Amino acid sequence: MKFLSVIIFVCSFQFLSAQTTFNQIIGQVIENNPELKAARASLEAQAEQEKSTLNLSDPEIEFSHKWGPKEAGNKTELGISQSFDWPGVYRHRRQSVRYKEEALRQLWQSNLVDQQLNIKLQLIDLVYVNKQRNLVTRQLNAVDSLLKKYSLPENRTSLTILDINKLRIERYRLGIKLSGLDVQKKNIMQALKTLNGNTSCVLAENLDMFPKETILPAAEYEQLFESGTPDILASEAESKSIMSQIKAEKSMRIPGFSVGYSFAREDRTSFNGFSLGISLPVFSTRHKLKAANLLKEAQEITALQTRIDAVSQTFALLFEVEMLKKRSDEALQLISETNYERLLKMALDGGEISLVDYLIESTYYMQFEEEYLNVCYQYQCAAARLNKYNTITK
Repeated sequence: MKFLSVIIFVCSFQFLSAQTTFNQIIGQVIENNPELKAARASLEAQAEQEKSTLNLSDPEIEFSHKWGPKEAGNKTELGISQSFDWPGVYRHRRQSVRYKEEALRQLWQSNLVDQQLNIKLQLIDLVYVNKQRNLVTRQLNAVDSLLKKYSLPENRTSLTILDINKLRIERYRLGIKLSGLDVQKKNIMQALKTLNGNTSCVLAENLDMFPKETILPAAEYEQLFESGTPDILASEAESKSIMSQIKAEKSMRIPGFSVGYSFAREDRTSFNGFSLGISLPVFSTRHKLKAANLLKEAQEITALQTRIDAVSQTFALLFEVEMLKKRSDEALQLISETNYERLLKMALDGGEISLVDYLIESTYYMQFEEEYLNVCYQYQCAAARLNKYNTITK
């Protein structure tokens, strides 16, 4: 029991350390990521563009100078006017812009969450590759140990040249596998470097522990979608923005007006006055209300589909995670029950099995460990996607 407690403590410490390192790397890459910086600037530009729709129409200044007969003299006129829509139009436009800004904020959060997941999956890939490298390296060391042992004069008679060559072939195969894993690791590190603004992620180099994922009950994931994820909230805010646009289009049917000041000078006599005008929206509002209503209908369907897709994907992932967790626990129990490497070595040294049998059995158990690692990897990827909205970086 004391030994078991020590093992649990060590594993817990490793998981905690891995989680801390994961968080540090994700936070660093998020801060340096050029794609996110560009997305933020683009969304801010869109927000400013939306605010520009609240601007009044530009004032108009008109100047004229007319020449007449010498006895009549010249005539000078100056006029300044400003046109306005019905006040209700501006109120509904302001509401539309506020909802649009909220949609853009939520869209930014959605981009952030997607990028965090992308970085996390890259790190999980790196851990998986490092774990495979450790397994292959361990097997490679075992083969090297046998080659060293049977290269001694006193042990040469116990093996044939064919047996020694089989060891060398096995070492070659393991070397090829290790080289392939090294290439995969280099590619992942390069991808992380790109995500990190072309800066190497030194902390990630030797990461070999998966992060600990907390799987919530199904009811808590349901509650998450009821309160709304960034994707859902962005769609809902967009729908509200369109609703306000429709109200603005309806208000545009009410005539607008314009006011102005005018100045005229004729035959050394000055005249001051004002002007009032009404714009009749006979042609400018045609088809706009219908188009806005159709856009509203499309956006409502999109928002509903976004929610349905998110809920469906989450519960599919929850089922997958539970199944993979069960499989990984079963495999871990089988691996933990027997130290096959030590038993095989003892059987080989004791003459109970031949070297060929040792290599076959060792390869068999190694493949089983690789299968276990693959199940763990699939579990981590599915769990990371399931907990996508349990964000690390705010």
